[in-house]
Amino acid sequence: MEVSQPPFGRQGLRTLAAIVFTDVVSFSAHMGRDEVKTLGLINRDFAEMRRLCEARGGAVLKTTGDGLLCYFASAVEAVACALEMQKHFAALAKTLPSGEALQHRIGIHLGDVLVQDQDVMGDGVNIASRLQAEAEPGGICISQTVYDVVKNKIELKATYLGARDLKNIAQAVPVYRLLLEAQAHEAGSPPAKKSFRWPLPAAIATVAALLVTAVMVHTHKTTLPAPAPVAAATSTPPSTPVAASTSLPPPAPATNKTPASSAAASTPDKTDAKNLPARREFFQEIREPYLLRYDYDGLLQAIQAGKVKVNTPNPLQIRKGIEHMAEMKAWLLERLSHCTPAQPLVVPRFALNGEKDYQIYGAPPDKIAIVSNGAPATSNLAEVKPPLLSLILLAAIKGDPTVPNDVILGAFSFARFYNLSEMEAELQPLGGGKRAAPKPAAP
Repeated sequence: MEVSQPPFGRQGLRTLAAIVFTDVVSFSAHMGRDEVKTLGLINRDFAEMRRLCEARGGAVLKTTGDGLLCYFASAVEAVACALEMQKHFAALAKTLPSGEALQHRIGIHLGDVLVQDQDVMGDGVNIASRLQAEAEPGGICISQTVYDVVKNKIELKATYLGARDLKNIAQAVPVYRLLLEAQAHEAGSPPAKKSFRWPLPAAIATVAALLVTAVMVHTHKTTLPAPAPVAAATSTPPSTPVAASTSLPPPAPATNKTPASSAAASTPDKTDAKNLPARREFFQEIREPYLLRYDYDGLLQAIQAGKVKVNTPNPLQIRKGIEHMAEMKAWLLERLSHCTPAQPLVVPRFALNGEKDYQIYGAPPDKIAIVSNGAPATSNLAEVKPPLLSLILLAAIKGDPTVPNDVILGAFSFARFYNLSEMEAELQPLGGGKRAAPKPAAP
């Protein structure tokens, strides 16, 4: 198949293209452990991705540190290529020793792009990049425009995730997740047994993990297998986006250093199907006004005043997790208030293209300044996306040996509420040891 290329040489030309963005999962963690080895693994995977891309008529335009930007004239070929990539890496992971396989996320969008020099840019490219961030490890997310084109041309199963507000994108983008395991099952092969994160909206996915913990502390070593996700094969999105799955995420492995409360919070329990609609309604109710704004104090007040009903099993456990996050937020703002432009909090930013570490300091009231590659920007805390805030939290916690245990528990709750499994893994070694005693409860 002939390799397609943008019409380079015509500055400012707009053209319709399918853009594929890829990204390595836990790249910073891999680099922190072994930079040389990680670069070798990335180059190995990039070579295979380039081969698959060109075999499908696409072109790799550039690398983005730990990812690729690929151009296709056909959305069908773009999706087929992404499926081949993820199936290849899933099969490769089964044959390699531990630590020798990388996972990738992929996002695909079909839209207008602007040709500039030997590059393409514009909303079409930016949306594909944001979709990649919505994908689960080893997964693929596509936009509505891509889904509409390929739904009758490729056999696939997809889950509608709802219209997502993507960073720096003016309008919400309807997003679909391709179910790779479901496709393998349809083809006659058994689905692979692996851990994965449910593709729920960030605030919904892991709040469920806190619902049923209090009564299961004494049996937290028993883990229930997670049932298969529910696929939505229809092309028409529901009128109101709801969770695409009804089951709890699998717990994080328990360690000797994890605080008791955190270990309990990681253990799911069997729940009756009749409770699921009430839980969905509760999660949807608190997501926009409270969780996405990090307004934990406001949520606690609303619960206390009866404005928000915790109509779920074990409401006290949910409230405890929210209280810990409120304490964590207050501690972080106080910690950042002592940082200055001359002595900022340095947040590691591992990249191959020379990007500098973030520098963070407080900008009262309740604002923070973020210096990225020398350019400072002041933001309300609510404007900082959960993945970046998780990096800031980790850097602050790791840099302070006297962090109260309640703050550590708040960070664990934050990782679970916002479905940040990488943050949770980073927190595991910090869960015990020489930490200050928890603050006594207020009388």
